[in-house]
Amino acid sequence: MNLDELGALLERATPGPWSFEAKLARGPARYVDPHDMGGFVDASGNIVCDFGNAERYYPKQGTPPNADDAALIVWLRNNAADLLALAEAGMGAGWRPIEEATHSEDGVLVCDASKPHPAVGVARLIDGTWRGFDHSFGVECIYPTPSHFMPLPSPPATKEQGDG
Repeated sequence: MNLDELGALLERATPGPWSFEAKLARGPARYVDPHDMGGFVDASGNIVCDFGNAERYYPKQGTPPNADDAALIVWLRNNAADLLALAEAGMGAGWRPIEEATHSEDGVLVCDASKPHPAVGVARLIDGTWRGFDHSFGVECIYPTPSHFMPLPSPPATKEQGDG
């Protein structure tokens, strides 16, 4: 499944938040079966997924829901939109407007795209100024008007970490 398919699925799925109820109240009388295996409900209490009756269905058919599995499903449903946004941001993690940059101890790549031959460097925002260090010349650099930034990638793994 790609991110577009995930986004479409989120649009079609029952809106969150969801919760897991160990016993579901059914029908207009809100009857609760003592053998109920529970299920997922939406914010209005409407049943989204019903695991059925333990006496009739388990262990003859399938496996009763595991509490940790239910918690994971609820967490994923309730955080799916945020996860999708993070994934989309990561996939398009190219150059972004400098206004979106946040403070980073590790620094970010900065560039002024308005220049005919834009310089790119690693810089940190210090006291309102983008500052970096030019290791070739051993001098501090100031980037007065960067227009874009890009987060730094993770450093490569070392041989000790298994990158042989």
